[in-house]
Amino acid sequence: MAKQTITPSCCPCKPSCSKWTLCCCTVIAALGANGIATKALADTGPGISLENSKVRIHVVDAITGKSIEGAVVKHSSEFFGVTDDSGNILVRLLSEPLVLHVDALGYSHGELKVTGSENVQMKLVPMDGEVVTILGRPHSSRDSFRPVTVLAGQDLVNNLGVNLAESLSSVPGFASAYNGPGASRPTLRGMGGDRVLVLEDGNRVGDLYWSASDHGVTSEPLTSRRIEVTRGPAGLLYGSNALGGVVNVVRNDIPAQMPNVVRGMASTQVESVHRTTASAMEVVAPLGGVAFRGEASLRGSSNTQTPLGRLPGSELAAQGGSVGLAHVTDHYSLGAALRAHMSRWGVPGEFQGELIPGGHEGGVHIETQRYALSTRGTLHKGVGPFDGIEFNANLTNYQHNEIENEFAGITAYGARFEQMTSGGQIVAHHDHTSSSAVEHAGAVALLWRTTDLDAFGSSPGARSGTERGVGVLGYDDITLGSWRIQGGLRFDQQASRAYDHSDIQVRTNAQTIVKDVANRSFRALSGSLASTFEPTDGVLLGASLARSFRAPSLPELYSDGPHLADFSYDIGSPKLESEVGTGADFFLRVERGDTKLEVTAYGNYVDNYIYDLPTGETVRVIRQGSRPVDTPVFEARGADATFVGTEASLDASLGRHMYISATASYTRAELTTGDPLPSIPPLSGRAAVSYENDSLRAFVGAQVGAPQNRVPRPIDVQGESTTPQLPTSGYAVADAGLSWSLRSGLEEHNLSLRIQNALDTVCRDHLSRIKDVAPQPGRNVQLTYRLSF
Repeated sequence: MAKQTITPSCCPCKPSCSKWTLCCCTVIAALGANGIATKALADTGPGISLENSKVRIHVVDAITGKSIEGAVVKHSSEFFGVTDDSGNILVRLLSEPLVLHVDALGYSHGELKVTGSENVQMKLVPMDGEVVTILGRPHSSRDSFRPVTVLAGQDLVNNLGVNLAESLSSVPGFASAYNGPGASRPTLRGMGGDRVLVLEDGNRVGDLYWSASDHGVTSEPLTSRRIEVTRGPAGLLYGSNALGGVVNVVRNDIPAQMPNVVRGMASTQVESVHRTTASAMEVVAPLGGVAFRGEASLRGSSNTQTPLGRLPGSELAAQGGSVGLAHVTDHYSLGAALRAHMSRWGVPGEFQGELIPGGHEGGVHIETQRYALSTRGTLHKGVGPFDGIEFNANLTNYQHNEIENEFAGITAYGARFEQMTSGGQIVAHHDHTSSSAVEHAGAVALLWRTTDLDAFGSSPGARSGTERGVGVLGYDDITLGSWRIQGGLRFDQQASRAYDHSDIQVRTNAQTIVKDVANRSFRALSGSLASTFEPTDGVLLGASLARSFRAPSLPELYSDGPHLADFSYDIGSPKLESEVGTGADFFLRVERGDTKLEVTAYGNYVDNYIYDLPTGETVRVIRQGSRPVDTPVFEARGADATFVGTEASLDASLGRHMYISATASYTRAELTTGDPLPSIPPLSGRAAVSYENDSLRAFVGAQVGAPQNRVPRPIDVQGESTTPQLPTSGYAVADAGLSWSLRSGLEEHNLSLRIQNALDTVCRDHLSRIKDVAPQPGRNVQLTYRLSF
């Protein structure tokens, strides 16, 4: 059927009118379906026709420079219209200056002050999409100096899982240590713990995910607007200890811009394997001259279904929310936000009558509460040599209780932790991309962090203590034609102190271990040098060198007891030295048409790499109300190690709406003696073939993992050979899915239906401490819906 054109009686346009002309028929076509009231031009006063217009507004993406079609342009209560397919709109000056308000789906609100008869460009900052904020100034992921993955929009909805680690399972180089839905923590390139820095809006989460395998990241993925993952030693701005990488969950708790209209999001998710029901909502709105953001979330799931039966003690429940306010002007912004998160999850102790090695009968239940206060202030005006100054500070209180037994009306807490974390940074930015013969931009910063950890209970496995750290850094990005260079230096100093200075004394089944305890201090210089070269359009070559520093954590230094939820008896080493990593990354990034390819190779030599060695020894642990348990001993050790590996991702068109996507990751990690390190993920990958059009995507695919036979060598304990970690078999699981998206004015609907492990295949996670007894989750049907407005 031929497209029919309907011209309202109010329309003064002729069929020959210019493509720059915007009249009420265009407005009705663009906004009428959403019920947004519009007035005829004769009623509103400001005419928008070629002969009346004096200013042409060109609205573009601030990161990519691409024109934005359909951006809504207003002045006060007067509606001007929407930009055309070239991102342009003509407006007549009502007064000088004229303040225009510009909104587009997926972008932060923008304001533009217009004077005189001239062409004006308006840049809108993306809220979602391929934008990265981890490394200083916002920039496109394709322009990043290091391997970066961004999940946003429909891609984010398609990947949202029961926890943050599961939501990132499609990221190359990423793996999670799975001990139940709540006890899952991230690893990147074979490195875990605090070598993977997890942030919310650039601030540390402040929980204990990094300290033990039964702990999880207390961050709700369903409320995220975007998740950024930088792989490799790239945490120069947020922490020199991030040897593995940085994960940044972006929510914009503190609004960065003043909204002109009410915006928000509502999400819901259900899935079968955990019997999960989750929902979340977000609202951003102008409120009495300030910007307001509010959020709430609720999640509940029962025991996980595996291909061999239900896994008892693997339930998860969580709820949280936040409120944020900000006063935003042309010259400065100042805001604060309060976030709360409460959760309860189970750590399985047995499966089908078989006790997990070191596990607790009936499992352990963990209850957490996290309260975070964050503040941020930005001065947009120049101060001396700097174009702007940003200040942010945060204070987080985290409470963590591990319940081992409840009998006779008494709750038996095996471990209780209370952690108070505070920190902040002052960053002064400079930008000489347009005012200097050599384009360059960068920043200098002062950073500080304090951690107070109190450990209680009958088996916390760690001692109470404090960490105090301060750092200074500077970095600069330089553009020389097709070359871009980034260099940075950072100096850190940290002091670690245990409250209890008595000797560590442990009697295992093989020996008695005694270690002196003392306060420690660490300092080091770290830095990076990276470069990219674009030999032709759509092709980018990159390389980086980095020297990273990580001081040992409090548990690595001072642990001396059982941690039953972690299936371990932990022994620290107070004389550990700092880790110092020297690494290199090389990548090829191709983006042409529908083809996107990225291939990365990396190597990292770590002096005094700290790891938890399964010694093969045990300690007999007796608990009231339970039978004695022979608990495996894990001892913190430091030894030189090497990490080498590769990552690849491909998205390509097969023609006629058919596409193929694939990723692959491999890490080989070993001590310089040649002995493999424990808990290194095997070669893994995924591939899918899909049908895609503007709103629909249907795919079938598979996830595969090779056997992991590279495990630590057997250890001799009292004349007997003991294997610290068993090999893991390979696996292949089938996936399928259907997703749908629809944009309508300032609304976007995203719906995703996924079937994971469609054939209910038995597979085991090499990083899991329950894998020898319990397999991974079985077939899962998951439905996720998100409305953005």
